[in-house]
Amino acid sequence: QITNAKVFFKLDTNSGFWQVSLDERTARLTTFITPFGRYYCKRLPFGITSAPEHFQRKMQLALEGLEGVANILDDVCVYGSSEEEHNQRLDSVLQRLAIEGITL
Repeated sequence: QITNAKVFFKLDTNSGFWQVSLDERTARLTTFITPFGRYYCKRLPFGITSAPEHFQRKMQLALEGLEGVANILDDVCVYGSSEEEHNQRLDSVLQRLAIEGITL
């Protein structure tokens, strides 16, 4: 599909990992201690070994079923064989990201 594409648009999510909420059990695994007390992350932090895998899965699920879209982590490429096709696909991607609560 992408080999026939002539129009491309790249989207980048806003602080991608931080858009993934952690459940209470998982959040507690990120606990760290400071002189001011114990804290843990409520959002997926950078630096966690499995963070890219979890984020990629979230993005794949969010974009599942849409045509003319590919992503690697927080980078989303929308493509089409014509400007009209591309624009329709871009609208679909933007609507889906909004529904999923993923911001750019």
